[in-house]
Amino acid sequence: MRGLLVLSLGASSCLSLRQGRQQENRSSKAVAFHAPGSRGEVDGLVTVGAPAGSDGVMPYPRTTNGCFPGLRIQSARQLWFGQQQVDLVPPLTRPFGFSHPNMWAAKIFVGSKRVDIAGCGEEFERDQSVEVPSGILHDESMTYFPETPKFNLGRLANLAARVPLPQSTSSNPEEVTEAILPFGWHLAASAFDGNSMSHLLQEPETLECFVTFRGSKTFQDWVGNVQLLKVDFCGLPQKVHKGFRDNLRGIIASEDWQQKLRPLLPSCSKVYAVGHSLGGVTAQLFAACAAQAPEEGQEGYEDYALLGWTRGGACRTELPVGVTQVKVPRS
Repeated sequence: MRGLLVLSLGASSCLSLRQGRQQENRSSKAVAFHAPGSRGEVDGLVTVGAPAGSDGVMPYPRTTNGCFPGLRIQSARQLWFGQQQVDLVPPLTRPFGFSHPNMWAAKIFVGSKRVDIAGCGEEFERDQSVEVPSGILHDESMTYFPETPKFNLGRLANLAARVPLPQSTSSNPEEVTEAILPFGWHLAASAFDGNSMSHLLQEPETLECFVTFRGSKTFQDWVGNVQLLKVDFCGLPQKVHKGFRDNLRGIIASEDWQQKLRPLLPSCSKVYAVGHSLGGVTAQLFAACAAQAPEEGQEGYEDYALLGWTRGGACRTELPVGVTQVKVPRS
């Protein structure tokens, strides 16, 4: 009930903002609005360098074909003599019985225009190349953030590569605000759970939003990464990686996320989730739980109660941004 109260307050604030702007013309960037009162869900998921996180291929609960909306991206580089460098992280947990989600995937070849595509739940076609794991190809600042925007991966993935993904690792809301301003986006809220950061970005005309999840940065993150137990989460039929689940739980259970970020989700015409590495698989679990939406009394409701939202008439989120929103300890 407490969670529902938080959402109700957020929706009420959104409605008052929306009523004050009913005359604004947004036809130039119009998007499809979901009916107010319907359960919120993630409209698109974009991950880069994300490891496999579920015991068996996880389907998306709300699509007829079980395919997560969006794109999973991983990097590679073609070498001489039949060798191919690949990001070492996406396959890292597969020997332990974990799988990637049922979604379209793109393998981008750094230094070329080549992109290999795999359909929902499919593996990339193997050629005769010998695959050599590479840590550099997993690095966000050296590879994913500068290289991904060079490829034509569709509107959502291209937008994610340019705007929210490069900011997903930042712990400084002021820097995020300044970085996304030239793209026409603004920072609606930031949440810090004592270890990791999550941001909510909104485009003020279409009212689309990105929620970001950060990749591994701290010792605590890496301790979680090696927790390979397969555990229940959010009533989903698949078991999931314990460390990845606990990372998401830590973020969404934080006071910042509950009081500052989550109440603004009803303000979004659409919600997209993004992240690099650990942040990517965290975004996947967030999307899956929002779509699973177990009812109170059903298995997994305690997880959904921390992140679920009800769609309210979409509006601009004009809350104060910057360091006043969230206090982040300086190292």
